[in-house]
Amino acid sequence: MELRKNTVYLVESPTDTTVLLAAGAVYNKETGYVEWWDTVRGRMKKVERILCNTEDEFKFTNGENIYIFTKLTLENFKKKVRDKVVFGENLEFSSDVELQEFYLNNF
Repeated sequence: MELRKNTVYLVESPTDTTVLLAAGAVYNKETGYVEWWDTVRGRMKKVERILCNTEDEFKFTNGENIYIFTKLTLENFKKKVRDKVVFGENLEFSSDVELQEFYLNNF
């Protein structure tokens, strides 16, 4: 999966509990870094090795942690994100597009 700046991703890691969402994510092959904005700050992680790069998932390790990027959808928002974001219980979306637009326009 090619990370795209105009897409919001769910970011999961079995060992780094500080990650959740990514907007503006890019993988710069020249520098070897993945960069993105979460809802609070910019982040940058060195890619030591890409573990999976499919149509649905981009997974890499920086040597310490594994990071898994998947496109944020209504389904994974409800299961994995809603309870972890401020006012998440009040957020209602009718489509993946509406959800994506909300995060792209507000963060």
